Amino acid sequence: MPEYLHPSVHSRIIDNSFVFQTAAGTTVLFACGKAVKGPDNILTRLTSKDEAKFIFGEPNMPITGQSMYNVYNWLGAGGEAYFIRVLPGDA
Repeated sequence: MPEYLHPSVHSRIIDNSFVFQTAAGTTVLFACGKAVKGPDNILTRLTSKDEAKFIFGEPNMPITGQSMYNVYNWLGAGGEAYFIRVLPGDA
């Protein structure tokens, strides 16, 4: 049994920050998904965010989902990516 009972304040720190792992060596990301523009069903090598923006456009989460957003973050961390814009043949 405790000898002293008294009110106390407890705090809990939740760290919601995260750090993207930087690409090292031959680390390459493969992703497939939707994009607002770009070649259909063709695997494309991307080495920078500017190149990705020029070829596939800005990532738009409500329209294209998270895949292109992940590619942008990977490229921003210094990685290289292969991306394929998937569409049905009759699109």
